[in-house]
Amino acid sequence: MPRHLLCAVLALLVVAVPAHPAPVPKAKPPVTCVLTLNGKKNPLDDKALTIELKNNTDKAIELLSTLPFGVMVFLDIAIEDADGKRISPESYDASISSPFAPPPKRIGTLEVDKADRIELFSLSRYFEKPDQIKPGKYRVRVKFAYKDYTATSEWVNFEIKKGE
Repeated sequence: MPRHLLCAVLALLVVAVPAHPAPVPKAKPPVTCVLTLNGKKNPLDDKALTIELKNNTDKAIELLSTLPFGVMVFLDIAIEDADGKRISPESYDASISSPFAPPPKRIGTLEVDKADRIELFSLSRYFEKPDQIKPGKYRVRVKFAYKDYTATSEWVNFEIKKGE
């Protein structure tokens, strides 16, 4: 094969092969939130769902609030029905916003690289109208919000069967 043809073929091969950029490692978010359902429990039982909050920063995050109930005041537990309609109230009760409220106190700390586990009360507590819970398919997720830190879990599907 003549040299000029070989060079032309090689040039086409170089042009035809697309360059792939090296994968860029994904940075971890400052806080992660994971929600899990204990498959051995009814979703409406106490402690059927567990939240894990993990601090991925290099410093502990001190949580301050004027309310009791620990980390729960920074969580929004969203429950949706099969149609995707939210049936739980939005809630972020991080502090009382009154000039007469006491100064915020430390109610918890998210330690570096350590997951804090929180077991939720019965999900029926988080429905907008707990007395109107019907059998069906639902999903739940949790959003943590504190100052500049936010983390949202994946959706967890569950079903309420007749007579539960």
